[in-house]
Amino acid sequence: MSDSILMRNILKERREELGLSQVELGRALGIASGEFLCMVESGRRHFALENVPRLAAVLRLDAADLCRCALFEAAPSLYRSTFDNSTPQRPKPMTNP
Repeated sequence: MSDSILMRNILKERREELGLSQVELGRALGIASGEFLCMVESGRRHFALENVPRLAAVLRLDAADLCRCALFEAAPSLYRSTFDNSTPQRPKPMTNP
């Protein structure tokens, strides 16, 4: 799997592009501490799939693209059977903030 589509890398890189700390991003997502985000960025925890659209909104990324990356990582065989053996694309930033 390409590192560019791993949720932990997307999260960290986009958070840094937006100038947000883990604590600030956590607050925007309704997460009490930055510790969870630290664990996600290190690959020790994952976002529940139902929370990925909210993450996309806060990071101002295309929600469909981010959801595809999350599904590919969480359930690759389900992703491949749903999306015809393709690999997801890295989410594009939304043009309107």
